[in-house]
Amino acid sequence: MFKNLKSLFIVDNTEKNQKKEAEETLEDSIENAEYLLDELDDFDDFDEKLEAALSGEMIEKDAVVDNDIIEQLLLEVEKNDIEGFDYFEYKKALKALEKMPMNEVTKYRSAFATASTMGVTLEDLLKSAAFYVTVLDVEKEKATVDFEKKITESVGKKEEEVTQLKNKIQEKKALIKKLTEEITQHENKISDLKYKVKDSKKELTENQNNFKVSFDYLKAQFTIDIARMKEYLK
Repeated sequence: MFKNLKSLFIVDNTEKNQKKEAEETLEDSIENAEYLLDELDDFDDFDEKLEAALSGEMIEKDAVVDNDIIEQLLLEVEKNDIEGFDYFEYKKALKALEKMPMNEVTKYRSAFATASTMGVTLEDLLKSAAFYVTVLDVEKEKATVDFEKKITESVGKKEEEVTQLKNKIQEKKALIKKLTEEITQHENKISDLKYKVKDSKKELTENQNNFKVSFDYLKAQFTIDIARMKEYLK
């Protein structure tokens, strides 16, 4: 069942290259879906979620269609498959008409003619399709919760770490600023002390020289007197 279900929604690359229909862009598909929705305006009980899905409102243009994700979603849809001829059987009938030389409207009507022979109404098809969209919505909610949890556990922690590092950077910048100011103060004090040392050294050197000269002068007086007393007082 699942393999058949996949074939209704996922086109193999080889098959895609061989089919002209597969060259349609996502925008064209959305336009076709919107056209069909206009044709169904008379059905007031048509599920709004189905309309949103078919109109492409949920498609992110910056993202890409991932076949692996589609397979996972289809597996969940398969678990809720409704017995009898429903939307999926109708989809199979449409698939069988892909290579037929007829326009899209004729294909949809031909497939519906087949469904009608089994007592299936358009309302039945719409309700079953809407039901499967509901199943997809449930899976989306589960995935959203899972993504948010992973974001909190992974991205959230990294963002918290970034914030902590930013705070540390600010603290270190403040410390660097403080240390820089202290260094500047020390450098200014060093310059001031250098002048004082120079002045003190000059003063001390002068005093030292004066002491030496004075000492030598005074000692010479003593020495001369000693020499004269020895000579004159014999």
